[in-house]
Amino acid sequence: MPISKMESEINQTPEVIKRLIENQQQFDSVVTKIKSSSIKSVMIAARGTSDNAAHFLKQLIEVELGIPVGLASPSVVSVYGAKLKYRDTLVIALSQSGQSPDLVAYVMAAKEGGGLTLGITNDTNSPLAKVVELHLDLLAERELAVAATKSYTAQLFASPLLVNYWKGVTPGIEGVEKEATRVLGATDGLENVLNSLSAKHSIVALRRLCVLFVLVIGHCWTSSFLERAKMAAVASHRVLAVGGCYLDSFDLCHRVRLEFI
Repeated sequence: MPISKMESEINQTPEVIKRLIENQQQFDSVVTKIKSSSIKSVMIAARGTSDNAAHFLKQLIEVELGIPVGLASPSVVSVYGAKLKYRDTLVIALSQSGQSPDLVAYVMAAKEGGGLTLGITNDTNSPLAKVVELHLDLLAERELAVAATKSYTAQLFASPLLVNYWKGVTPGIEGVEKEATRVLGATDGLENVLNSLSAKHSIVALRRLCVLFVLVIGHCWTSSFLERAKMAAVASHRVLAVGGCYLDSFDLCHRVRLEFI
């Protein structure tokens, strides 16, 4: 069966990861400039799926570097014409396309307000890439599918690379490309799960911090509710867990007798 354009782009993810790893020089150049500036705070501006990546980057910077990070509202400039005061602030604009006019306006206002601007985009010739002082190329190449896939993954992967180089440590990225290839080739379990679901039942995604997706058939709860209720309410329902990155989340899944895929 022919694969869709979206699936084709998802399958390019390992190669995107490889290119980011091999292009350490662009991270070194950006980090050198950041370290030569007296950065005391960070503001991140983003839209759509890039905003999800922004939350991840925000947490990484605060946890690993101890620098306070805010999430910007670009409309304060594009709609309300605010004058920004961003001395000693690194302003990061995350955008896959680099085409968002409000992000461009926000970055220009941030520069005028004394901020150091960094753009992270998938297009070095985009308007956003051209107005920032520093730029990181996501190296995901052109993306045609409507939903961002490989470029979004590139944003997530570039985030720990940037933070680790900024911190002055070697990123623990050994085997990531290989693991991405393995995961993309292990779809049998996912197909079996999808074939077992019925369209008449609701599917709800729950998360604990950055990655825990729980599919609950017919009901909607938060993971904290499941914990407080001792999981009794879901005992008669089939629950599936996909992935996870925190041990407490895995422990919760096991105690509600989830099926892992």
